[in-house]
Amino acid sequence: MKHHFVLRRAAALVLCLLLVLPLVGCDDGEDAGDITSSETTVPVTDAETDPPAQDHNDPYKHVVIIGVDGGGRFIGQTEMPNLDRIMKNGAITYDVLTERPTISAQCWGSLLHGVRCNIHQLTNDIVASTPYPDDSPYPSIFRVIREQKADAKLASFCHWAPINTGIVEDGIGVRKESADSDRALSEKICTYLESEIPDLLFVQFDEADAVGHSTGYGTE
Repeated sequence: MKHHFVLRRAAALVLCLLLVLPLVGCDDGEDAGDITSSETTVPVTDAETDPPAQDHNDPYKHVVIIGVDGGGRFIGQTEMPNLDRIMKNGAITYDVLTERPTISAQCWGSLLHGVRCNIHQLTNDIVASTPYPDDSPYPSIFRVIREQKADAKLASFCHWAPINTGIVEDGIGVRKESADSDRALSEKICTYLESEIPDLLFVQFDEADAVGHSTGYGTE
């Protein structure tokens, strides 16, 4: 019952949800093919551009990004009533490719930093061991928000820990958590939401990708 309350509370707090479902390979660097992803995020650009002027009347006070690694367009073919209910009044497409090649570091790096992988230069080996520089000219969405709002509450909960190691900056006050299963990660998120109301919460689930590699993408 406690977690049902927390989830209802979170749903009431989140005024904008971006559903990002890149199909990527976590460890072996395989290209998963031309399977697209559904996402509503800012366009990825090849060069740094000036950020838009801040709108102080922006109605979106709390944003949650839910990433399902390996979900791709299969999400649209899967029974998932809770996410369907969230997306019902939103905008969604199943014809967007996060990045090419469809590899974890390249995709998550492009999505969170807003530049192509040939710009951010992140690979699975790099993000597994090398912290992302706090002074990079290609900041993550977390750093952009921090620079706009010094007291923002930012959190990144990832099953695939290298995202927190080498894609999300260390020195900007982001609460980072990881877990060894999607279920365990969900428990951590619920516990966090009992006491915190984040301005930006990023969540990355990974088991759909693991099943894709072992059994096949789009399988039951």
